[in-house]
Amino acid sequence: YPFTTLSPNLGVAEAPGQAPGEEEVFVLADVPGLIAGAHAGAGLGHRFLRHVERAPILVHVVDASRPDAVEAYRTVRNELEAYKAEVAAKPEIVAANKLDLPGAREGLQRLHVAVPDREVIGISTVTNEGIASLLAAVARLLSELPAEEPSAAGGVRVYRLAPEEDETFQVEAMADGVYRVRGKRVERLVAMTDLVSEEGVEHLQRQLDRQGVFEALEGAGVEVGDTVQIGEWETEWGV
Repeated sequence: YPFTTLSPNLGVAEAPGQAPGEEEVFVLADVPGLIAGAHAGAGLGHRFLRHVERAPILVHVVDASRPDAVEAYRTVRNELEAYKAEVAAKPEIVAANKLDLPGAREGLQRLHVAVPDREVIGISTVTNEGIASLLAAVARLLSELPAEEPSAAGGVRVYRLAPEEDETFQVEAMADGVYRVRGKRVERLVAMTDLVSEEGVEHLQRQLDRQGVFEALEGAGVEVGDTVQIGEWETEWGV
């Protein structure tokens, strides 16, 4: 399921440099997946698109094993274009992921055909196939960018880890047969989910179960047919 990353994560990557023995070092930001409507805020899209704005280049990761890999790619491209033209115009590499799964190599070929103006690189984060090629392509593309103007203030940019998200939640009996679950993490999980997707809702339910939400609801007395509300999501218990 594409929406397992709930907040951007920074990491440092290394790739072979142009001279023997040299290495190129750069920072990668893993940004949560975008859904249709992200430019208007769906799935917390505005928050994540602001992170994309700061990146000089984009690596667009696509699940190549999906039959609709090309459509999924275009959905995100449409969101970038609807958000800001300058974001959509950033240099981009397409990383066709999950080559270890059936159908992914066919998906890779479809992406090659669909986006001939992009460098499309097949990868697998399970087997590491193509990862070295992807890192080398990122390093090469970064080296081709115009040099940044030095900051007038000078100094060093410092990245700090954000505090861990509060995972606590509360279950409130609002009225006969109506229960509301409140908590930053559970409400964030709902906001990140495509609630019109059956797969998305099933994934959300598994996440909530692991968080202990279902057990807490049962402890609060929820019964089959009762209404459960979390954020903007409302569902009937056990139906």
